[in-house]
Amino acid sequence: MLISMDRERMKIIPDPSVLLTVAHTYASDITDFLSDLVRIPSVNGRDTEYRVAERIQTEASKLGLSHIWLLVKLAVPTYS
Repeated sequence: MLISMDRERMKIIPDPSVLLTVAHTYASDITDFLSDLVRIPSVNGRDTEYRVAERIQTEASKLGLSHIWLLVKLAVPTYS
């Protein structure tokens, strides 16, 4: 049994083939989201993950998920 989240509610998916159908429905949105995450500069010695976190928050909000921001000061790795 699998659980799927759509934009309106949680629902149980008894058949994995249904999950594939749902995944195909959102394939374009998922591809755009992951492409954005890869494209946003982060952890390169000069940029932080802030913009990545913002993008994830935007997507989570579109899906109706709640979020909490935690500000943590961490050392940024330096690359030579």
